[in-house]
Amino acid sequence: MPRVPQESIRRDEGVSEAAAPLPYPIGWFWVADLRDLKPGTVRRARLMDGEVVVYRTRAGSVRAVRPYCPHLGAHLGVGGTVSGENLVCPFHLFEFAPDGRCVGSPDGATIPAGLSHYEVRERHGMVFVWHGPRGGAPTWELPEVADPAVVPMFRWTGEIPTHPQEIAENASDFRHLPVLHGVHMAEAASCEVDGPVFRVRVRSTGQGRIGFFDSSQTIVLAGLGYTQIRFAIPRLGVVAQTWGMNTPIAPWRTRLHLATSCETAGGVRSRALAPVVAQAALRGAIKVLREDIPIWENKRYNPHPRLAPGEATLSRFRRWSSQFYPPE
Repeated sequence: MPRVPQESIRRDEGVSEAAAPLPYPIGWFWVADLRDLKPGTVRRARLMDGEVVVYRTRAGSVRAVRPYCPHLGAHLGVGGTVSGENLVCPFHLFEFAPDGRCVGSPDGATIPAGLSHYEVRERHGMVFVWHGPRGGAPTWELPEVADPAVVPMFRWTGEIPTHPQEIAENASDFRHLPVLHGVHMAEAASCEVDGPVFRVRVRSTGQGRIGFFDSSQTIVLAGLGYTQIRFAIPRLGVVAQTWGMNTPIAPWRTRLHLATSCETAGGVRSRALAPVVAQAALRGAIKVLREDIPIWENKRYNPHPRLAPGEATLSRFRRWSSQFYPPE
């Protein structure tokens, strides 16, 4: 699978969150794939200016906690283990139950403190955690926009020198597509906004690995961390899915996780084509990413853009995205 060259995604690491033109957004953010979390697995993931420890209990439940043990501060993601349903600190082997309480140790002692949990959701074999102001409870849920049984066939992860909003905004910026990517896309209907969900229906044409294509697409954004694109190619009898998850890991730096899958309308030909189309979709997404990175890396975020005629969807996206930031 092609990779974005690391030298093309560097950016000044010295920018502070206070100086950044956009703060960290509120919402659901990808931290792991379920297939990488076998029962008993403990993993660490970056989120905002810190980390999350994600683990799966022996019974199969996925949990996510803040990384440091409240006893003497050991990092639970470095040497931490799972004992039954409990997460075990690597330093003194204190055990923490799924509700966060300290429930045991080798000599039976406990501490009067527990772990701080993140709310966790699983969608299509991917794990998301909620980031909100002051650790508050989720104020909205990830939508069910596809068959829950559909899971990615192919995936790619990389670090991008930009903010999640800049990546998500591309879903509403149709003017740059033929110029930068050689894809002609036009809205088939006006965009729809339903609270934290932004939906656009488009038709696109272009030249890909499978030849000239003409497809209808539905793009769904749930907050600034989750984008799902479903596109049908009638002549091939397939419907492909692409997911783009934007997880901020530092000011103006995002971990982007791409995943693709493909469903068929039946028939031997379409079933054989499904993995080919899914892999082509991922390669296409990475190609687009390569073309976008130099723009993102060198552009300046403009909070008051002077838009051209026909950019009503982009204007509406900006208004919609403002809800994902905490009050000043």
